[in-house]
Amino acid sequence: MKALTLHAPWAHAVAWLGKPLENRSWVPPLSIVGERIAIHAGLSDSQIEWRRIDLILSKLNATMPDAPVARGALVCTAIVGSPVTESDSPWFIPGNFGWPLIDVRRLPEPIPCKGRLGLWTLPEAVSARLETP
Repeated sequence: MKALTLHAPWAHAVAWLGKPLENRSWVPPLSIVGERIAIHAGLSDSQIEWRRIDLILSKLNATMPDAPVARGALVCTAIVGSPVTESDSPWFIPGNFGWPLIDVRRLPEPIPCKGRLGLWTLPEAVSARLETP
């Protein structure tokens, strides 16, 4: 299974706040469109990013749930949709490619795992823990 590392606050936003897409400067490979990938919360975390999330939540009249913030761990899986270059979503950053994240499934417990830049392949032992019947 492929995985994508996001800074910790943004992985948290996908898993717990319903962030419906991931902004990237590059188009996802066609091989993963329609496929389930793992979302990895990287070690990077900053108050500036949390403030951006707070601003988006205020636009949505939503609040931050009381949920643990994982770092250096897989937090959910999602199916990657066809990329977009426009969206009304407050989570979309113009000038980027939005990767729609469909059918997000939060993991019962974060799975510690070392991340990587870009799209990467999970170690087989970790991938086996994510397989659904």
